[in-house]
Amino acid sequence: MVTLSQMPPHLSEDGTRMDWPLARYCSSVNVWTGGASVTNELTDAPALQTAVLENRACWALEVRSPKVVYAVTHMRREESFDVSWNPADTDRRLYLTPGLVATEEFQIPTSDLVHGIWDTGAVTVPKGWWLVKGNTHASESLSMSLLTFKLAEGLESGRMQVVADTSSGDLRFIVNLAPDLFERIRTSRDVQVAGLIAVCGLFPKYAATDDSDESSEQGQVVLSSVKNYLLNAGVPTWDNDDYDPASAATAIERFLRHD
Repeated sequence: MVTLSQMPPHLSEDGTRMDWPLARYCSSVNVWTGGASVTNELTDAPALQTAVLENRACWALEVRSPKVVYAVTHMRREESFDVSWNPADTDRRLYLTPGLVATEEFQIPTSDLVHGIWDTGAVTVPKGWWLVKGNTHASESLSMSLLTFKLAEGLESGRMQVVADTSSGDLRFIVNLAPDLFERIRTSRDVQVAGLIAVCGLFPKYAATDDSDESSEQGQVVLSSVKNYLLNAGVPTWDNDDYDPASAATAIERFLRHD
């Protein structure tokens, strides 16, 4: 049986493990279609900060999409960084966990750890051990909740087609892409920009519907949420003469962000 004294030290954001009693850690994660930014803040943990400086540990962001068995851990030396992924590889529901991971086996001093648990001197940390682990963020950006990209083999090169989908009970949009465009979303966000702008261009049509069926009512709920988001962002909505789909799209998602 592995006892606590045999396990390497660990610092958690939720406070369940505070092996460095003076250390504090907090994180923030912001998600958009095909990417995320993470900010880590670690204080009063000199042994951990030294491990980063000596390339023994790296800041990490684990991105998981369980529905499609997608899991990737991004590693950086910087405390704050951006990452990207192919939206077609993930489901819209993502789970992101930040923290600090050992990149090699090394010894860490026990002088700053909780007294009476570890032997004096140093403790061995194995490669891959989460020295610091943040809270898991279950995230779905507004743009991710509105549209999904699909490969459409029958479309001519350079073409896309946007159709509404209410099969889930909510109003969503499917952006069908020709093979060349579908391949480009792996390396460029330009296609994502065009798809979201096209979707925003359809909002006036669906907002003006007089249908009373359940799918239409669900669509109005979604559109109301989008409208409130735009109003809070100070962007004209589709019932305003100044409505611009491109302006709405860039308010929903800041497309100028890149790795």
